[in-house]
Amino acid sequence: MAKRCIFCGKEFGLFGGCLIQCGDSDLSVCSACYDQLSPLSPKERAVKALATGRAPNPQELQAWLKQDEAWLEEERSRLERARQAISTDKTCLRCGGPMERYGDKRFHLHPTVQDILSPVWLEVEVIRCARCGKAEFYIPQPPDLPEIKDNPPDLRPLTRRNPSPGQILAGMGANPPGKNNNQIKV
Repeated sequence: MAKRCIFCGKEFGLFGGCLIQCGDSDLSVCSACYDQLSPLSPKERAVKALATGRAPNPQELQAWLKQDEAWLEEERSRLERARQAISTDKTCLRCGGPMERYGDKRFHLHPTVQDILSPVWLEVEVIRCARCGKAEFYIPQPPDLPEIKDNPPDLRPLTRRNPSPGQILAGMGANPPGKNNNQIKV
């Protein structure tokens, strides 16, 4: 029994045709139409099959196309929400395009032998231009400042309990540095 190609209408024998996916179903086509239509997507082939009027199940193809369009619309809105979530109010310094959040990155600073036990990390926020791809680094929050004491141990005031090196030498009978050492006591 001969089959008919749904695209060109040509009849072909039992082994002269091929199956091609149109929408969510496989339809019989001749080998010439298969070669011509195989690069197209299943959605494009379904639209062409409906346009010929020879599709064996047009209601199913139309329902599939509506379902696919609804899925695409949902996907577009999801992508738009995702783009809004990563967008920033900054513009690219190079091209003026919108900047988008790209994520956080940790950099190891001063990788030396001493840092093995206590490494120093810098956390930055990476912002990327959506148009040209230029990236900028921002420190998301100021670092914790070390506590500064009023009288650090190195700069303690000179008192009787904390004598200067010159006072120590003078107490030992030596002249402090800067004094005239040429005096002789008789």
